[in-house]
Amino acid sequence: MVLKDNLIKEGLNMKISNYCLVGIMLFASSAMSDNVDTQKIGSWSLTWSTDSIFMTSANSGSNMLTGTLEIGNTKGVIDFCGEKFYIKSTGTLTNDVMCHVKLDDGSKILVDYNFVIVPSATFWDKLSAGEVMTAPGNGMAYWYATMRMQTVNESLGWVNNNIFLLKGRELQGPTEGTGGIASYDIYKFSN
Repeated sequence: MVLKDNLIKEGLNMKISNYCLVGIMLFASSAMSDNVDTQKIGSWSLTWSTDSIFMTSANSGSNMLTGTLEIGNTKGVIDFCGEKFYIKSTGTLTNDVMCHVKLDDGSKILVDYNFVIVPSATFWDKLSAGEVMTAPGNGMAYWYATMRMQTVNESLGWVNNNIFLLKGRELQGPTEGTGGIASYDIYKFSN
């Protein structure tokens, strides 16, 4: 009987320990997520035309992009921007982009940027019709990107040591006489 009582107590203590451990983990993960701070630092706006798209296979292609970069009070225009995009078997779109951006003070920034778009059922129809799409729920289920920047501009040197998250604002396919647009807000993380 004593052995049975001890086993029951040990089992109860194990359950209490497990609940305490789960509680501590939840508290710790909550505290860790609270330590990540985001700050909007600018915007990234791209345009393209159907004339510049070159399909390299049924599931991939390349494109030339134009547009602007804004970081705080500094503005820049894309000198050159080449994109390689992919359509995965799941329908998800990804890309690899490298751009040279000339800033208003004459200096340059090299930008690497990669997006992930999870299209909804209406994505391709909306893109072809030139309709404005937003995520989630209006043509896309998910749309974010990452960005890295490199520059010798001393006032923007801090960008060399960061990875940025871009939240897609609007995506619109090109129509006759009008280029397509993709616009993002740029966020910096601090911890």
